[in-house]
Amino acid sequence: MPLKVKKMGQFLCFGVIVVFLFLADGLFFLPWELVTEAQENGEKENSLKTLVVEVNGHPREVPRGKTLRVVWGDQIRIISAVLMDGGQVAEYVNLQGFRTPRSVTPHPENDVGDLVDTGKALMRGWSLGGAGIRYRFLAKTGTYLHGKAYLELMKPQLKYTVLRINGVRSVLHPDDSVTAKGSDTVKVEQVVTNLDGLDQGVTFRIVPLEDRAKKGKKPFEIRFFRRKYEFAKISLLLEDL
Repeated sequence: MPLKVKKMGQFLCFGVIVVFLFLADGLFFLPWELVTEAQENGEKENSLKTLVVEVNGHPREVPRGKTLRVVWGDQIRIISAVLMDGGQVAEYVNLQGFRTPRSVTPHPENDVGDLVDTGKALMRGWSLGGAGIRYRFLAKTGTYLHGKAYLELMKPQLKYTVLRINGVRSVLHPDDSVTAKGSDTVKVEQVVTNLDGLDQGVTFRIVPLEDRAKKGKKPFEIRFFRRKYEFAKISLLLEDL
């Protein structure tokens, strides 16, 4: 599949295409290796069988060509790439778009063992279609490609939350607001997101906005987090009535 960019200049040199991407934030240089589908077809002994990746400390297996779906902000670590011949592993695995500090590894394409914060360590320009959602894992030995797998990021979204104000149930959606008396009892009873079937890890904080306070009115925000990343908020105003 050809690389889709706004502007592209390329030249062939020693089996490598060097692509210059002229993005909004300046010149972006990336080496784009010539990989033929012939290297991946069939169930050859040296083709990729399974990629082993830890997600938030829990091991997951990703078969060749399949997709590992995680939530934006999850911590992942590549453990190994197991080949079809039973027990052999690829020399290294490259997660395209991961910014590997050169001081950490002598092989800048080898991301095995590195902790990847998917909320901030992946470069959007390397994602499929430039959407910042899907990225490639390449399992390789030298320049030989054993196979690919994919990483897909899912951003958390608040569907709704349920508040109890003096026992009365209220359903609120993102960016909604609610007003209560200062003497009322307010409880966050339920938080519903789009992360069904995944480790949610969703928390919330009720934060006072003291700089916006007026006489008799105290504004707050209910802020929702997936791990350390805020993804939604609801306004809460307490009035002295």
